[in-house]
Amino acid sequence: MKNLKYLRLFEAFESETLAKVFNYVNKSQKDEFKVRLQRLCGKLGFPMSKLSDDLFQYLPFNKALSLAANMEDEPCDAESDTIPGEKCSGPTGDELQGTIMRTWGRGRRKVKCDVCKGTGIKPKTNFPIKWIKFWFDKEGKYVNTTATDGQIRSQGTSYSGGTLDDKMDNYEVEKEVVTATELNNYETGDIFYFSDSSYNGSGVAMLFREYGRNHMIQNFAPGSSPNTNDWKKIARFSWVINGPSDARGTLKKLKLKNAAVEKEEEKPDPYTWNAILDLGRMTISKTINLKEELNNANFALVLDYVKMKKMMSSGSADGSITDTAITKAKREESRQGALALKLPNDIKNANFNRYIKQISQNIKITDDISNLRRIFQRVFGFGYAGHYILQGLNFSDMETIFEYILNFMTSDNDYDKERYVNYASRTIKERMEANMGYNKNIKQNLDYLLTASPDEDHTNVVDMFMEVNKAIVKKIQDAPLETIEDAVILYNKIKNMRESYRNSPLFRKCQRASNVNYYLEAGDRDQPLSYLNNIDNSEIPGILSNFDQYINYINRL
Repeated sequence: MKNLKYLRLFEAFESETLAKVFNYVNKSQKDEFKVRLQRLCGKLGFPMSKLSDDLFQYLPFNKALSLAANMEDEPCDAESDTIPGEKCSGPTGDELQGTIMRTWGRGRRKVKCDVCKGTGIKPKTNFPIKWIKFWFDKEGKYVNTTATDGQIRSQGTSYSGGTLDDKMDNYEVEKEVVTATELNNYETGDIFYFSDSSYNGSGVAMLFREYGRNHMIQNFAPGSSPNTNDWKKIARFSWVINGPSDARGTLKKLKLKNAAVEKEEEKPDPYTWNAILDLGRMTISKTINLKEELNNANFALVLDYVKMKKMMSSGSADGSITDTAITKAKREESRQGALALKLPNDIKNANFNRYIKQISQNIKITDDISNLRRIFQRVFGFGYAGHYILQGLNFSDMETIFEYILNFMTSDNDYDKERYVNYASRTIKERMEANMGYNKNIKQNLDYLLTASPDEDHTNVVDMFMEVNKAIVKKIQDAPLETIEDAVILYNKIKNMRESYRNSPLFRKCQRASNVNYYLEAGDRDQPLSYLNNIDNSEIPGILSNFDQYINYINRL
């Protein structure tokens, strides 16, 4: 009787493997699992009754995780941009590998192919999904769905599996003393022993160079971060070093013990070729900590998605599904939730407050993060937002939060929604905690500058920074923020404030005083004072006038 009930429920499909797994699935989640399969079949117009054992494998955790999509290499056939008909040599295995003929002066010359970069292999631009893996725990509860498409994806950041090995026992000192100035002689990726000037801690750090600035990427000292997000794959925090006062003592250059054999011992990580799959949109999520996502998984039901599509296109799935059935499937899917099926730039009038309130419930600090404006204000230091924005603090975190909110809004998977909420909540909370230290330093340093300023002219410069801060804070407070478009517009305005202040020739005079504000968040109060004292009195009228222009520019944005 149990099997008959199951067959009626599941359209009597042909897969014994699927039937056994379904009988093992936790009772409370059978309907949910059925909906996931219906949604997947609806995408292809594939009759559920034709799901067969040819398509499925039941595998224990390690075997399922290791199952990869083999991508066959294709020889590069890029054509020369100067000699029609001449193509890349491909993977020849000799000195001519990956070369292409180009005109060179009056003659011709073989040069490295710009497309394959000398490998002779055509770069892969298409990564079709091969395996879809439905994961369950040992109690039969559904855990998650992943896909394998042949791509390798790095896993998470330092606080959830980043690339930095911060165990000091794994290193030895290569050079005992490295000054802040000498950092310019090193490259991104070099490892140092570093202590920050605010006494957050000491430990292993990786040098990350960007636009002439040296950042120490590590797991103990939150500080100024690079403009790009690449550093987040290395470790949790960034600390900029512009001078000796940014580090406590000197740095030490480190090197890995037995570095020469490290690569030989390195084993492939199967988590890197698996990724979370959004079944509703059939899209693969960006890098996350997959090990954490599959922590409770015990086995997987693995679907050969390529074979399923081939069966459908060849008509072997008992003929093609009718147009009527496709329409019906689409209508059923559309009823899952209109917003969840829209693309991010199609969400025109969605009220952000609905989503932000759900996120704010996970942040058990205060209840004042109830709308998007509060998130902007919290990430950018609330009443000190102008100082943050001029310096460039927390821009990458704001973009990360944006991405989580958009993923939350566009997902039609309840589990994924909860996950994105947790990620956004955690990022906001971490920023708020770090900002408490920044705000304290900014307030103390401003008070100190106002009392220690050498004269009234220099005090006016400090006052002007405070006026700029007020103008930016007011801009955020007054901005209309109801929809996704409003949020994007405001964030672009904030980025324009920063970029114009930093790079526009129109504000070159006020840039002369930029280091005063830049070091306000640092723990060393004498550092911003030293930059204030470096400003000549003859420059100050031009600086103040230029700041008036900048405030007018902010008000017009």
